[in-house]
This record gives sequence, structure tokens and C-alpha cells, in this order.
Amino acid sequence: MSNQLLILREEISEIDTKILELLTRRMILATSVAEYKHIHGLPIFDPVRENELLSKYAERVDFNIGPIFQSIMDESKRLQQLHLQK
Repeated sequence: MSNQLLILREEISEIDTKILELLTRRMILATSVAEYKHIHGLPIFDPVRENELLSKYAERVDFNIGPIFQSIMDESKRLQQLHLQK
């Protein structure tokens, strides 16, 4: 394997580590959102907000980011529901 490929893979690994850290922070915040929504009688799922975010994010990149963020939001909703069941 070439040195250049190893360097590129290492850089990708560093980015992946940062993504994991940020996703972990996002999911922790999602549990706080769940508590707020519960206290204020709001539903976990807000389709209007979700569609707004997906559209906004899609405008910022030149690749299909929709499925990635849809998965992130789906996991966030799952964790919020799980948190409220405790």
C-alpha cells in the first residue's frame, strides 16, 4: 500500500473520530430535548422541522446528505423515546 493512501486513510480516521464525538454530543442533547418536549407536552417527532432541516442541509453540499441526516434524526428520535420510557 502506498504511503499516500495510508496518509489519506489516517486523515479519514481522524475525521471519523470527530464525527463520532459530535454524534455522541448530539444524542446527549437529544435526551435534553426529549425532557423539554415531555414537560411541555410536545411530540418527539416534528415533521415540519425535520423536513426544514433536511432541505437546509441538502442545499449546503453537492452530494446526497439526506439519508445520512435522516438516519441521525431517526436514531435521535429512538433515543428520545427510550429516554422517556425510563
